[in-house]
Amino acid sequence: DPPDDLRGALPFPAIAGKALELVQRVHARAKLRGGIPGVPTGIKSLDDALGGLQRGLHLLGASPGAGKTALALNIARHAAAVHQLPVVYASFDEVPERLALKVLAQAGKVSASDMGSGRTDPAKVAALIDQHAAAHRTLSFVVGGAKLTAPDLMDQLQDRMKAHAQDIGLIVVDYLQPWASAIASTAERPMEIRAAVGGTALALRDIANQMEAAVLLVSALNRTGQEKERPSMTSFRESSDLEYGADSIMALAADPEVTVGSNKRAVGLHILKNRFGPNDKHIGLVLDGPTQVMAERGA
Repeated sequence: DPPDDLRGALPFPAIAGKALELVQRVHARAKLRGGIPGVPTGIKSLDDALGGLQRGLHLLGASPGAGKTALALNIARHAAAVHQLPVVYASFDEVPERLALKVLAQAGKVSASDMGSGRTDPAKVAALIDQHAAAHRTLSFVVGGAKLTAPDLMDQLQDRMKAHAQDIGLIVVDYLQPWASAIASTAERPMEIRAAVGGTALALRDIANQMEAAVLLVSALNRTGQEKERPSMTSFRESSDLEYGADSIMALAADPEVTVGSNKRAVGLHILKNRFGPNDKHIGLVLDGPTQVMAERGA
């Protein structure tokens, strides 16, 4: 028998067998989804770079007004409506009803602000719901709060993966800092926000690794990430904790020097860390203000 301190060590043949199982799973998924082994995002250059959102923790940072929720919802909606993958979207920033209106706006290419401010005939909204609700049946929303835990999100997604007979799913957290702040403020013992951020991110990473899930974690950027220079990993708040746990790190920032037309805004998605492929990649995107649709420039 091996010594007690080595009982947990795995011999190479056992690991190699598990590695083959992994290759078989991702190969089968890639055949189903146009060569994308993870959760497709709908942004071709991003899917090419990451292989979709593969099992693990994916960090998306954004400066204010860059469109973090718009991008997260576009990704969630694409995974659900196009590929029928289970998506659990936990929001700490907006109520589910307003997020549902944004989803309808993206799907129907109508103005989200008009619907939310009473300028749209309710009959038209009802028609949009009738048209798009079935396609989005695998998309669910969770109201964020201090009592919400990472295992809660895992249970929610697992239930939906079983219900929809899918072997991979997506959790979206929008966004990290309010959740960590709520956890820190209600902890039995004093807790710094940095510790809450790091603990929450690592808990989500562990969940993603325990099950076949991708976690898209939206985070705020420091003020240095809001300036004209390109964002870096140091632009993330509590960056060292987040850098360690993430399998990919992306930063979304305005591209003020690019002109894209009326009611549209140019933004850039910078891939800063990527365990699945190339780093240091910039993807040009366009955010349509009224509909909140975000698409790749030139696509």
